[in-house]
Amino acid sequence: MIATILARHCLQPAFHARALWQHTCLSYKFAAAAAVTLVIALAGLASLVADQLAEAVVDKFAAGAALYSDSVVAPLIQETARRSTLSDAKRRELDSIFAPTVIKRPIVSFRIWVGNHIIYSNSPEVIGKEFAPSLSREQAWNGAVAAEINQLDSDDDAPTKELNLPILEVYAPLREAVTGRIFALAETHEIATDLLLEIRKVKEIVWSIFAAMAIGMTLLLFLALKRGKRENDEFRTRLIGANRRVCQINERHMQRVASELHSGPVQLVGLALLKLDPVREMIAKLGAPAEAKDVEAIRSALDCALEEIISLTETLIPSRINTLSLAETIDIAARRHELRTGVCVDRDIARLPLRVLFPVKACVYKFVLETLVAVCDKTSPQFLRAWEDNNFIKVEICVDRLQRRADLVSGGKWLEALRDEVESIGGTLFIKSSVETVTYTAKIELQDPEQLND
Repeated sequence: MIATILARHCLQPAFHARALWQHTCLSYKFAAAAAVTLVIALAGLASLVADQLAEAVVDKFAAGAALYSDSVVAPLIQETARRSTLSDAKRRELDSIFAPTVIKRPIVSFRIWVGNHIIYSNSPEVIGKEFAPSLSREQAWNGAVAAEINQLDSDDDAPTKELNLPILEVYAPLREAVTGRIFALAETHEIATDLLLEIRKVKEIVWSIFAAMAIGMTLLLFLALKRGKRENDEFRTRLIGANRRVCQINERHMQRVASELHSGPVQLVGLALLKLDPVREMIAKLGAPAEAKDVEAIRSALDCALEEIISLTETLIPSRINTLSLAETIDIAARRHELRTGVCVDRDIARLPLRVLFPVKACVYKFVLETLVAVCDKTSPQFLRAWEDNNFIKVEICVDRLQRRADLVSGGKWLEALRDEVESIGGTLFIKSSVETVTYTAKIELQDPEQLND
């Protein structure tokens, strides 16, 4: 029980972060990924530069100790170039030059190596002892100054290690004056408190510079993204406004076409059908079966033409929605479907704004009518719901999944065309499926985005 509660509390932030990431737009995901990559790259570079500068600081301190050994110590022990021992007089001289008042450096240990033997040290107990070779001494025998800080891991370093202080260990080669041959090594152990402070200061400067660079580049990246998004939103707003105006022009034109069809061809075809009745009666009295058959063919053709014209006009948006509210527009679309199929559509239309732009009403009308026609039949229950949500109109049509064909549930060409029309005026059309039902929802902004921005 306790483990479950702890796991839930520990995993909840992760789930929240995952949900937030999933709902983040693609451009911000790309910017976040680029920022993380940039920070990791700069952190690696900062670490590399800081380590290199720290080594340079250590080398600078080591160079001072090596210079002292080469200029002061080497001339005093030139005799060891021919023999591996020091006279008592030379040892006393070495003791004097390594006095704290003379050297003016915090050196706690000094040794002179010939091979793996210590021939001199300020600690007499190690003089004459032999120790195993070390990598630092090998580097010094090859002519390089070897320096390490807090790396006292050799057997000969035990006395210095017991001090529990930061120690800089330096091995400097000592050369013969005439031949330049390396005949001995000078080892110094120096308290490195000041050195560590300088290394820390250098690293802080490096990390501060790279942190400022990372923050600056990340800010520039997000500022550029924000500017690009703002320009994209402005372009999208202008495009939606233009699409709405084009939609309004097209729908007005189609309404005029529908009105002209009603007042023109429909009336003329209806008149022709009325005029055929006296002709048919007259031919029946004359007893001309061939002519009667021709008249019936004409009548049948006129009936078909009239039905097709009426069917065509029914697919167009009626002109009277110009004077209707949005709720009345939705209701008239549902009632047209009811008259066509004879099936009642349950409706739940909340209080909607009275004044709505014509492109919005036209799009909602098409969505309701075309969706009901495409996915509803005479046996399945049908439910229509419409409401306002933060300046958006949402229209939802719910149908029975079990009685739907697979192509209608997943969508078809009618859905693709309807989605294009909804998205062209800034709306969104999406489908939600459950075990028993499929819900088609259109979400459209009520006001013109260009007017809102103004």
